[in-house]
Amino acid sequence: MPRLIAATDVIPTIKDIVADYQAVRDAIIRKVTPETACFTNTIQPLIDVQNRNNGKISIIAMLQYASPDQAVRDASEEALKLLSDCESEGTTRADLFLLIKAVKEKGELLDVESQKFVDETFKDYTRCGHGLLSAEQIEDYLRIRNEIDVRRRQFARNIMDDTGGMWFSEADLDGVPEADMKRFTHEEDRGYFISFRYHDLDPVLKFAKNPATRKRLNVANKKKLALNVGIFQDVILRRDSNARLLGYPSHAAFRLERRVAKTTKWVHAFLERLKSVLLPQGKIEMQQLVARKKAYLETSKYRDQDEKPDIMFPWDFGFYSRLAEEELSVDHIAIAEYFPLQHTVASMLEIFTHCLQLRFDKIADEHRAPVIWHDDVEVWSVWNKSVEAGTEFIGYLYMDLLSRENKYRGSQDVNLQGRQAARF
Repeated sequence: MPRLIAATDVIPTIKDIVADYQAVRDAIIRKVTPETACFTNTIQPLIDVQNRNNGKISIIAMLQYASPDQAVRDASEEALKLLSDCESEGTTRADLFLLIKAVKEKGELLDVESQKFVDETFKDYTRCGHGLLSAEQIEDYLRIRNEIDVRRRQFARNIMDDTGGMWFSEADLDGVPEADMKRFTHEEDRGYFISFRYHDLDPVLKFAKNPATRKRLNVANKKKLALNVGIFQDVILRRDSNARLLGYPSHAAFRLERRVAKTTKWVHAFLERLKSVLLPQGKIEMQQLVARKKAYLETSKYRDQDEKPDIMFPWDFGFYSRLAEEELSVDHIAIAEYFPLQHTVASMLEIFTHCLQLRFDKIADEHRAPVIWHDDVEVWSVWNKSVEAGTEFIGYLYMDLLSRENKYRGSQDVNLQGRQAARF
């Protein structure tokens, strides 16, 4: 299983990785010329160094989002900055680009994965301006790209560290389920604190009967983190500038080059097709919700506090959608009682076992202790038990499902041990 990296080891580890990458690049340049460049002496060393270090890099990156230790998160962020600088240093090297270009043009007979690695590596360099820009322009491009990465990490950090919210009286929260009320922070002289986190926002916006309460919370939540607005604008402008420097009409066109949808024209056409199909039905459903709102307000003691009963405001949507579902006898709270976390996880793994022919063996506490970053984390070994393949080890599955302070907010999956770059 991938081993955890202590806070004191994060920076030394990443510096060793950086040194390894730099040494490999220097060795290739020293030993190979464009005339002698081939897959074995130019590309294979790049694959090997990537395979040696991908696992450690993945774990260090994950700790930025999940570690409960602030020192570890800070070290992870600093480490990723060092790695980003290392990657930029590598892609500025015109001498290495010429060798990679020579390998690609040589057209050796390679297996599919090896050819893909050659093509992708060559594309990495051309997307930094090699063959198009001057050395100075390439340095400027990569400097801006690194600055964008720094700004993106700061944007994410601001979200993770946000402790904002609002105080409401018990009367303001009329209709919110008792179970949620017990969860909220309560102070005698201030009332109940509702944080700008989903597990606090959602029950208030769905259950609070007073539209003024929902409006205050929704508007305040949308206006939170004003410092991220400038970061967002700066990143947009810098991305657009870099894309145009490389000859792309926009950052979207630059990104789509490596996606299934290859052009912005195709994406816009696809969205228009979706719009033509979904929008008419959406308008019908919204009209039904507005009618539901009018009917509800006729008998509500809060009817005078709703500014425009014939408009479905953003802070109304969750509340009236819930009422509509309840009319259809859809009670999510009652349904949730049948899906306790551990039962749901076990059932999900059972579905994977049946559909994908996998076997999940839970790792005992004494064995998982050295490789987890929090006691909430559970680990399974995963095996392929299909008839064709026999029983073979695939990897480990980690689950960190419970919310806690300083943990990434939202759902995500992270590779802790990346697959090898190519097989031979």
